[in-house]
Amino acid sequence: MARQTIDFGIDLGTTNSAISVLNNIKPEIIKNNDDIDITSSAVWIDKNKRMVVGNRAKSRMENPNSANDVYIEFKREIGSNRVYNFKSSGVCKTPIELSAEVLKEMKGNVQSKLNEDLQAAVITIPAAFSQAQCSATKQAAILAGFKQCPLLQEPVAASLAYGFQGDVNTRDMWLVFDFGGGTFDAAIMKASEGALQIVSHGGDNYLGGSDIDYGIIESIIIPQIKNEFNLPNFNRGNDRWLYAMARMKRMVEEAKIELSRKEIWTLDNCSFEDADGNLIDFEELNITLTRNDVIRVVEPLIVRAADRCRAVLTGAGLNVKDMSKVLLVGGPTKAPYFRDILSNELCIPLDSSVDPLTVVSSGAAIFAGSKKLDTSTQQHAIHLPSNVHPLILTYDPQGPDDDPLVTGTVKGNRLAGASIEFTNRTTHWTSGKISLNEDGQFRLRLRATSGFKNYFDITLTDSTGSKIRTDPAEITYTIGMTLDGGQIVTNTISIALADNQIQKIVEKKTPYPFRKTCHDLKTSIACRRGTEDSIEIPVLEGLNGDAGEKADHNRKLGSLIITGYQISRDLPIGSDVDVTLKAKEPGMLTAIAYIPMLDEEYSAQIKFDCEAPSVDELKKQLSSQKKIAKSSAEASDDIIDKLNDIESKLSSANDGVVAKQCETLLIEARVALDTVEQASKLPKLKERITGTITTAITIATELKNQTYITKANTLKNEWSQIEKSNNIKDLEEFEEKINIFTIGMLAAQPEFWIEQLNILKMSLSNMRNPTEASRLFSQGEQYARQNDINGLQQTVQALYELLPPGERNMRGYNGGLTR
Repeated sequence: MARQTIDFGIDLGTTNSAISVLNNIKPEIIKNNDDIDITSSAVWIDKNKRMVVGNRAKSRMENPNSANDVYIEFKREIGSNRVYNFKSSGVCKTPIELSAEVLKEMKGNVQSKLNEDLQAAVITIPAAFSQAQCSATKQAAILAGFKQCPLLQEPVAASLAYGFQGDVNTRDMWLVFDFGGGTFDAAIMKASEGALQIVSHGGDNYLGGSDIDYGIIESIIIPQIKNEFNLPNFNRGNDRWLYAMARMKRMVEEAKIELSRKEIWTLDNCSFEDADGNLIDFEELNITLTRNDVIRVVEPLIVRAADRCRAVLTGAGLNVKDMSKVLLVGGPTKAPYFRDILSNELCIPLDSSVDPLTVVSSGAAIFAGSKKLDTSTQQHAIHLPSNVHPLILTYDPQGPDDDPLVTGTVKGNRLAGASIEFTNRTTHWTSGKISLNEDGQFRLRLRATSGFKNYFDITLTDSTGSKIRTDPAEITYTIGMTLDGGQIVTNTISIALADNQIQKIVEKKTPYPFRKTCHDLKTSIACRRGTEDSIEIPVLEGLNGDAGEKADHNRKLGSLIITGYQISRDLPIGSDVDVTLKAKEPGMLTAIAYIPMLDEEYSAQIKFDCEAPSVDELKKQLSSQKKIAKSSAEASDDIIDKLNDIESKLSSANDGVVAKQCETLLIEARVALDTVEQASKLPKLKERITGTITTAITIATELKNQTYITKANTLKNEWSQIEKSNNIKDLEEFEEKINIFTIGMLAAQPEFWIEQLNILKMSLSNMRNPTEASRLFSQGEQYARQNDINGLQQTVQALYELLPPGERNMRGYNGGLTR
């Protein structure tokens, strides 16, 4: 029979990729043409533009004549604007295009081993992947020729591989520890009554096995050879040393394997020339690497990963005692010393009963077995013969129940008095004949057996008992653990407001598809019709799940921009705006802004800003952060040490991955520094609010307005309770409340607006339309003479809108909205 479910799962890895197929109830690895389970995620293009993908491509990195024509680990750059230049041929490829070539290689394995033209597969992604990276992975799959390619988070895939045919009634909490070649994921999975649910997750897209390899190279090997040999700018981002780095990395990978069972290993099988042409031969250098050397490099990385795990647990209100086991995923976790360190850090039993190298592709295949094929991906003809009746069926191909529900509709003629029957091909259970209603519809429950895939033959008979052919003529169902709730949003999605504030719109763990709207937002600047004025609505994504408190604590995805050329009339400051974010699946996000005053809607598909961070810009940000840290009495030594580490990384950053690592570390350091800075603001903030309360009472008393006096005293009583709080946000909200009241009292007096008019006069020469400004000043002076407060207020507001935009923020993304 033609496949009815996707069945194929691909682990598109940073260093290696694999593809599996669900065969009955067992996921099976499809070996490549070298007859091995995994394929190197590597692409080589020679001078004749001939392309080779996989293990043979990676081996070419060890040839000095072709090292500059091979690229690996491009998954770390997916979603960025990086371009890889293959020197000999002049061919340039993006990370999306290179990933597509790896996916084509997976398709080729299926063609050669199973003789199937693969059109659909589940493709895995790290749980911590950003929206941009999800979108880029989707684009790579489409470019590779896939018509259907659901994305699945790697920890979920691993959990399915561990639990698919286990006790479906189990009630456990698992911590998935996925330390791959280039990314790290931590996820808490809850197994209950045959369904897996994502409780919480986190991770680091720039932490993995490659960091161990380069850590050994940079901290142990390079210091021992750089003084003896001429190696200028000897770092992994320098194209000049690609061959040397590739050779050393392979040498280190082999040494790590040996050191899993030995205490010491002499580095060999690696040679290259320095800048003077002198041969560097490691067999002659007699450099040794010990297990303790490796542990010294790997331990901080494992601790960092364990810290991520603890943060995920804390965020979910859990601790290590709530976890029944840790599921190990990723090649580095196979090393005994790795497991020893991790076990000491987390104190949770480790489970590696499923091969950590292929567990993700196996789980992806299991998930693929629960996903129906779109008709466009199937091999058989879409147009059926006239004597075949199509069936439209609704059912889950996989699930924990032994009596799954099936509903359906039979299309076509001759259906009066017809009935339908389902028969289990193995157990011979039958549903009996189920009569169709007048619309050809039916509903029934199947009877399935665990331990194998159940095939049900479908028999349709007319009122005379004659059989009628149907399409499909059979369906399958498998009892096994499934994913409850589908894919979820991995990081909180917000929009940036003015003054570096944020507005959360889509919380993490929100299921796809979603449509979320935030009301009561207002424009923070004016926008004139027919001009280049614009209102920008930056869309942000939080790091490690949650959104940061400030806009620049988050990563920008893209923006919805409304220009003066789009609007039908002028839009003043304070105009209401409703913002909606919607998405069907990861990587597809649309922002919509509705402006009631105009009764107009503006939308944009977020293209995901993919420009790699500028090293120079990162250095400027770092310099600013260090100045703040040094001038802050509250900045801890830990924060300063982290900033110094970033400076060390940036000093040799000639690599997009390193720059992205530094960008993330800088944001984390900024969050930590802002946290201690906020704490130091408490005394001054409380003192300022107390002073404002006193001022408000004085103004109300001088105005002899009983309503104002009552309100001021009410706020004073409220402050006596709030003053005990150390929550900066609560205090700032109360300060804004008392400020609004105080300014409101003043704004009711003509003198306040006359003073505002006089202040604005000093900026007349800088206004965008001096002639209009002069007219407004004359008008304002006339309103002042008439004691017309409303006229004065409107005139002052109009003058403010003529001021040049200037720099609205020193930090953040210059959002054009406010609350």
